[in-house]
This record gives sequence, C-alpha cells and structure tokens, in this order.
Amino acid sequence: MKHTALLAFLLILILIGCNRTQSTEKSAEFTSRIHTTDLDTDWYRPLGQTTLEQHLANFQSINWESEYWKGDSAETFNAPDLEVLDSKSSKYLSVSVCPSTHESFQFYVGIGTQSENPNTGQVKRTVRLYGTGTDKPDKVIALIKLFYGRDFDGIDRLLKDLDFFEELEDLYQNIEKQ
Repeated sequence: MKHTALLAFLLILILIGCNRTQSTEKSAEFTSRIHTTDLDTDWYRPLGQTTLEQHLANFQSINWESEYWKGDSAETFNAPDLEVLDSKSSKYLSVSVCPSTHESFQFYVGIGTQSENPNTGQVKRTVRLYGTGTDKPDKVIALIKLFYGRDFDGIDRLLKDLDFFEELEDLYQNIEKQ
C-alpha cells in the first residue's frame, strides 16, 4: 500500500513538472508589448514573454474607455494598443480603440505578419485592421483565445463579421523597459 501511494505521488509530481515545462515552452513562443497614451505615437514598451492568461489580464487591466476619451478630448487620438507576437508563426494580434460615432468608441483589431531581414535587422510588418463595431470586449477576447490556440481559420471566420478598415505597413519601434 505504501508503494502504491508513493508511486501515485511520484506520478503526480512528474505530471505537474511536464505541464509546467509545456506551459513555459509555449509562453516563450508569445511575446507582448504595449503602447500607452503617455508614449509617443508608434512607440511600444516590451512586456516580454506571455501566456494567454497573462495577456488577458493585461487586456482587462486597461481602462479602454477612459483612455479612449482622454485621447479624444486632448485631440491626440493616441489610444492604447496591446499586442502579442507569435514567434512560431510570425503573426501578431493587436488591440486598440477608435471612434464608432461622435459619442462612442469601438475596439479594433489588427492581424498581421512580421519578418526580419537577417542582414539588416530591419523589421517589416504588414497588418490588416478591423473594427468590431462595439465597445464590448467579447469579440476581442474570442480573437485573443483563437490567436493563442493558433486557430487562424477560426480567426478568419470571426474577421468576416467585422468591418475591414485597411491593410498597411506598420512601424515597429520599442523603447527600453522602464
């Protein structure tokens, strides 16, 4: 009986260790960064390696409505932007806010690809921007979950219901962590 309990205990420890290794390996594949309203346009602060849970916590910690109206009233339109890069697929997902009407805002998302020239280190990014048509985070959270699951077909299905804004080349500029 002691041997069975000891064996079960060791098996549990091994399974926990394996799950932690898989979680660490997977989180190393995702890196996030943030643009806040106090930063110059197109500048981001790296947040480092992340997981789905951490990225969702970062998303929910931003007071999107307050930040949107702060930029709107100052006429800077410098809204926050939270972004995650999947190093395995070279795809990234960004989330921000923009006007919906004169009295309301909406979330918008960017789905893009990133490549780096190995000779120059220059980063090239192309992004497609979509409006969600709502200030409710449900659609954004669904896209974030699909992105972390690398369900790009599911993302494409959701994007068909959103308003396509434009495709553009995006600037990639980081500031040092402060």
